[in-house]
Amino acid sequence: AVEVHADHLIVGWAGDSRLYLLRKTPCGPALFQLTQDHAVPGTHIVSRCLGIDTDPQFARHACFPGDVLLLCSDGLHNALSYYKIGLSLIKGDAGQKATQLIEEALINPCDNTTVVVVQL
Repeated sequence: AVEVHADHLIVGWAGDSRLYLLRKTPCGPALFQLTQDHAVPGTHIVSRCLGIDTDPQFARHACFPGDVLLLCSDGLHNALSYYKIGLSLIKGDAGQKATQLIEEALINPCDNTTVVVVQL
């Protein structure tokens, strides 16, 4: 979950979905992974998930106009490289970016793919 304020984000998560942030910098666009997976490395075993005994993590991050947020399931981040995800977030509006990411992930699907793109 992401709550967007004028100058910051409040993020809460549990499981293996991720939140990325693409920010334009003086050196060019930079992609940041804002959440860490709650899964056992190399497996599909999730150590924290939504349910009865959920123990989500929370964080606060600065945000600026022009930032792009990507919330996605493991079907996207397991199918595409960090580099490919970043490239897909550079051009187009939010809908075009989401469509491109899903189409690329479906070339070699490895799981269900869910994508939400938000441009600030």
